[in-house]
Amino acid sequence: MSRLLKGSAENLSDKRVMEFIDIGSKDDFAGLEEWMTIDQDKHTEENCFVQINWQGLTLAEKLNNEQISSIVRALIAVDMKGLERTGSTTGVHRYLQVLHSRGEWIRASKLREFAFDNAKNGYISLRSGAFGKEAKSYAEYCRLRSEFNVSQEKSHKELLARKREASLARLELQRFRQNERSTKRNAILVQMASFSPIEKLSAIVLDNEHLPYFYPVNLVAFSDKNWLSFPTETTTKLLEKLRHPPRGPWRSLAKRLHKLMNPA
Repeated sequence: MSRLLKGSAENLSDKRVMEFIDIGSKDDFAGLEEWMTIDQDKHTEENCFVQINWQGLTLAEKLNNEQISSIVRALIAVDMKGLERTGSTTGVHRYLQVLHSRGEWIRASKLREFAFDNAKNGYISLRSGAFGKEAKSYAEYCRLRSEFNVSQEKSHKELLARKREASLARLELQRFRQNERSTKRNAILVQMASFSPIEKLSAIVLDNEHLPYFYPVNLVAFSDKNWLSFPTETTTKLLEKLRHPPRGPWRSLAKRLHKLMNPA
């Protein structure tokens, strides 16, 4: 028979593992104290219990569901009798994870109930968590956990709904502001349609509410001759407002005006 314990010391035999499994299959766990006494006389790297506890996922690959259940029961019994303290490093839940992965949910649930009722270690019995502290039985633990999960899911859905509502409200406000801005801009452009070139330029320069690129750039598509005929003060103020123009026509216009006002 191939070795069950991969990477363990050579003097650890499958016989010791099978003895532990056999003990876990008994209602009274007969022989467990003797098995642990012999095991604890060995060095840590030769300690079979440590290997069984830590290498659960590896060992479980070579065991059937009944054998895994017996190991879980024996591990719980070791804690129940105070023969070893594993704390949060208990391998119980690793073996139960294997049973779950094999679809053995009922078997795993019964083992958890056994652990809840008998284990002293809160990490094994699940009593270290909030639900375990409140629950008087494993069934009540499951009920409290289920209620909490339902509550969390409801809260999550409500949060998502509020986020969606807030997002829609932001979009609606954005659309309203864009429409308002567009309406106002169109009204200004209609009014400026009859303005002379210098009047258009002055209106843009004197507008302290909007930057120049609020207006369509073709509104100031003047010839170089026109630009040179405008008051220098007005053109300078426009350039000040175009200190950081966006890319595109307005930036090109700013460069053009700089060249016109500062010929080489």
